[in-house]
Amino acid sequence: MRNFIKKITHPFLKIGLKLYYYKPRKYCYDEICVKVHPDVFPPYLTLSTKILLDFIKPLDLSKKNFLELGCGSGIISLFASKKGANVLRLILMKRL
Repeated sequence: MRNFIKKITHPFLKIGLKLYYYKPRKYCYDEICVKVHPDVFPPYLTLSTKILLDFIKPLDLSKKNFLELGCGSGIISLFASKKGANVLRLILMKRL
């Protein structure tokens, strides 16, 4: 029975997910909004970005150096910059 339901629902779920995930999405935190491209790690699907943003929110980052590796949408770097940090972003690119 499970395989039968999977066989019926899988094509519809695949199309639905493709339509949802293959267009840019907006993500906002503390008055900073970014448009997240489909090829970028989506911060709205996981808790890790929000946890890190909440962690650095109370910190005094003025005149501190802030390095973000594999920055994805860049919202963490933007937030750190807003708090006065000197930000260096290292973007990891795929080889074609």
